[in-house]
Amino acid sequence: MRREFSIGLVALAMSLATASMVVAQDKVGVEPCDRFLAKYEACVAAKVPAAAQTPQLKDAIRQMRLMWVSLAADPVTKDRVPALCQQALETTKQQTAALGCGW
Repeated sequence: MRREFSIGLVALAMSLATASMVVAQDKVGVEPCDRFLAKYEACVAAKVPAAAQTPQLKDAIRQMRLMWVSLAADPVTKDRVPALCQQALETTKQQTAALGCGW
């Protein structure tokens, strides 16, 4: 039980360190992901009414960034990250078409 607790603390510390790095740099380190996130955040800021820019929307973007940072850091999944970001771009383009965002 003590070992499981220690492993859990290490995992939590690593998650917090990753989150701190993302907050500090706001970059995934994968060009398609960073480009998508910058454009998505610009779209939200410019085209989404202020009342709709909820903490949940901003948190969803932050969570997406954290997920991609984590996947990009893992040797097993890092090669899939650019395609995931491209897929997110295509989906988001469709979802925000009515807003007139510049993709």
